[in-house]
Amino acid sequence: MMRIKKTMMAFAPIFMAAVILTGCGGSKKADVTVDVQKVADELNKTVTSEQLTSVTNDMIASNFAISKDDYTDGAAYMSSGATACEVAVIECKDEDAAASVEKVFEQRKSDRTDLFASYNEGEVSKLDSAVLETAGKYVAWCVTDDADAAKKVLDEYGFKK
Repeated sequence: MMRIKKTMMAFAPIFMAAVILTGCGGSKKADVTVDVQKVADELNKTVTSEQLTSVTNDMIASNFAISKDDYTDGAAYMSSGATACEVAVIECKDEDAAASVEKVFEQRKSDRTDLFASYNEGEVSKLDSAVLETAGKYVAWCVTDDADAAKKVLDEYGFKK
């Protein structure tokens, strides 16, 4: 009896740590449901250096190199090319597709950083502070003049990291 009690006491801290760490894990908020257009509109307000142009849902795939098979809805705004600013909120078919779309935006950040470094270096800082967050099957991408304001908008819609 004493041996069982000692064994249980030895494993109790490990068990408690596992329970605590499991509770900290689910930061991607799988239960979030958002209106992608509304979120994109709010994020677009954080861009002050340029008037961005709305991109139709049909054009998102070609403009951002996202597979049409990965998303069901989206809203986006793009720059004329003078600045790095752009906004996209994508509703993916599932969380696996969201992970794929997130990788597309990570690559886009890298590619656009290289591009702007070659001709408009002042925009690189916006790309360095670009906001890329997921919440369940949603992905939000925002290159803006005010990354903190963009993060606040996303927090309000449940994209907390």
